[in-house]
Amino acid sequence: MMEGKLLIVIFSLACFVSEPPPQKTHALAHYANWSGLVAAVERSDGKTARVLARDLQGPDRAELGSSIGYLLVADEEDLSLGLLSAAKACGSCHVEHGVPEPEHKAESTYQVTIDRLVWGR
Repeated sequence: MMEGKLLIVIFSLACFVSEPPPQKTHALAHYANWSGLVAAVERSDGKTARVLARDLQGPDRAELGSSIGYLLVADEEDLSLGLLSAAKACGSCHVEHGVPEPEHKAESTYQVTIDRLVWGR
């Protein structure tokens, strides 16, 4: 009789245990061409930067609107300003939503600096 009550108690407790919340994951494909955009801006390749900046547009990146607009019309000398603006917007969103920084290796000091902004460091 005691065993039956114990099983009922254990079963009752098991019903109240919820599964852990799913881990927040962020697809690396969120903007897979970011490093290409950074490299294009670094080498002042306006044509490539404008094409890659267009790919930044999307409903989950609405806060980038003015930065994207700037990248689309900036001349080669001003591309960095648009990229910095976009990187800061990315960084605030990543920090706000707790998006973990993926492991990667930047190829230049310029990319390291931009990555720090993107990940809110």
